[in-house]
Amino acid sequence: MRLSTAAGFACLLLGAVVLLGWYLHEPALIQVNPAFVPMQYNTALGFALGGLALLFLVMACNRAAVVLGSLVFLVGILTLVQYIFGVDLHIDQLLMTHYIDVETSHPGRMAPNTALCFSLTGLAVFLSLSHQRSTGATSRVAVVGALIIGLGIVALAGYFVGVKSAYGWGHMTRMAIHTAAGFVTLGIGFVALAWGWDKQRYPERRFPGWIPVVITITGLTITFALWQAMLVREQSMIEMMDAEGKSFADESLLIFGLLFTMALAVSARQTCKADIEKRKVERIYAPYVVVFLGLLLSLSLYGLLEKNFEAAVKGHFDSATQSHADAIEQGFVTYLETLYHVRSGFYASSFVDRNEFRTLVDRSLERLPGIMALEWVPLVFDQDRDAMETMAREEVTPGFVFGDDPTKEGMTQAPRRALR
Repeated sequence: MRLSTAAGFACLLLGAVVLLGWYLHEPALIQVNPAFVPMQYNTALGFALGGLALLFLVMACNRAAVVLGSLVFLVGILTLVQYIFGVDLHIDQLLMTHYIDVETSHPGRMAPNTALCFSLTGLAVFLSLSHQRSTGATSRVAVVGALIIGLGIVALAGYFVGVKSAYGWGHMTRMAIHTAAGFVTLGIGFVALAWGWDKQRYPERRFPGWIPVVITITGLTITFALWQAMLVREQSMIEMMDAEGKSFADESLLIFGLLFTMALAVSARQTCKADIEKRKVERIYAPYVVVFLGLLLSLSLYGLLEKNFEAAVKGHFDSATQSHADAIEQGFVTYLETLYHVRSGFYASSFVDRNEFRTLVDRSLERLPGIMALEWVPLVFDQDRDAMETMAREEVTPGFVFGDDPTKEGMTQAPRRALR
């Protein structure tokens, strides 16, 4: 029960700290990193309530646990309803107007995988109420806890290997990194709680009989979720890089995950069976073989992921630089075409006075005011300065002077200087 108590306090503390961050406008408490997804206000509230519910279950305060578990379940289910049916039930910003929306599809709305985990949290609380009357209740609580652990581990793995589809479903709000860690902790708390209840019922057993089931469900959840995430990532790489984006990382991960889960489940089943029958556990070589194969697959997966990552970075860089180059080139082409138009006007006449020139360029200046940055400044000798200024005041503007730096009052007249 100590592990369940620690997990409950950890989730309560996590939720309280993030809630405090929202009220104090401290992004470091909400996001962990400015580039990371924020933990939404409702998510932090869910952790606080879920942690309290777990603590009340440890203390056998079932009524309080049911009330808190119902609130957590309701928030999770209603959020899923909003995603599935495309409606807005106005619960996302009911208690807090959100001012951080990094990787957030709807302001204040928790991620769909977060909502699913909170729904499972409420379900685990409900199932816990019958653990004294039903021997199968503890195994059901442990299974739900295992699902929560699996979804949290998948999201955490997505952050560490750089696969966004592991902690975000489609273009919807993504799960924050500390949210994923919180669900792993909360799931462990429920599994430990079920283990403690089983220990009270069967004190002579070292391991509950449902351990193989929990291992199988956790392993399969992690395997299939990561496989789907890698598959989505591979599809995006193929769209961006064609055949070069193809890899066998997703297939390798699926095979290794299935083999590893199977081996652990068989080993756990053998251990539990020996524990019940009070006999020595037979040596099983399958886990060692799978671990060895897993190391080889892990090395190959690392190489493939590293190659894909480098290729993705290069592809994004090339795409961005080409886009900027095209934009700059297009900008220059437009201005050059305008200058060619002005040159053609000069070539069409033997003499162009200022009025004709103004008529020629007025339309271009309205459409492309930036062309004023292109200018031709003639060299004027000191002995010609007065005559040039007089002519410019008559033809250009009465206040024309040869100046240095412009001020709010106008151009500062430049001092007379000899040409060097």
